[in-house]
Amino acid sequence: MENIEKVRKFAQVFDESVNDFNEGVDPILRKTLDELATSDNALKSLKAYNSYGYILISSLYAYLKSTGMDTKDHPIMKELERIKLYMKKAKDIESRMAVKDSTDENTSSVLKTILGKDSEPNSPAISSSNFKGTHTKFEDSTKHENAPKSKDGNNNKSPEASKYKVSKPSKSKKKK
Repeated sequence: MENIEKVRKFAQVFDESVNDFNEGVDPILRKTLDELATSDNALKSLKAYNSYGYILISSLYAYLKSTGMDTKDHPIMKELERIKLYMKKAKDIESRMAVKDSTDENTSSVLKTILGKDSEPNSPAISSSNFKGTHTKFEDSTKHENAPKSKDGNNNKSPEASKYKVSKPSKSKKKK
């Protein structure tokens, strides 16, 4: 008598679990696989396909186990392993993308620290606000006439440069 009560309680819990399972799977089963996997994000589509396959194969596995079938050598085990492999690959891709995103954020923060500015500048790069203070004035090259001259009278020190003579352009008057 005592065993019958345990079996009834087990059957009742099992029936409730099956009802919960049906309620959870029903929204998925009402849609086609294409509707479930339609997404702009390829990773989300991949996850949808993997989840759908896993639900289907694990449900068949549970059915086979409930009928008392030996599943060790059954082809369903190969399918479960295949789906698990696909799910692991998707998880690896997702973790790589997360690392890449965090690296991009880290790079951005380092650049902000180095530059000392926000990513959005307050003024254009070439503006009077960025050129405040003194400027370096470059000297005219004709002022270097006191530099040591080579044998031919040029200011160049290298012998190869002295081979080439450069004449100054003549100043011509333009007629109006």
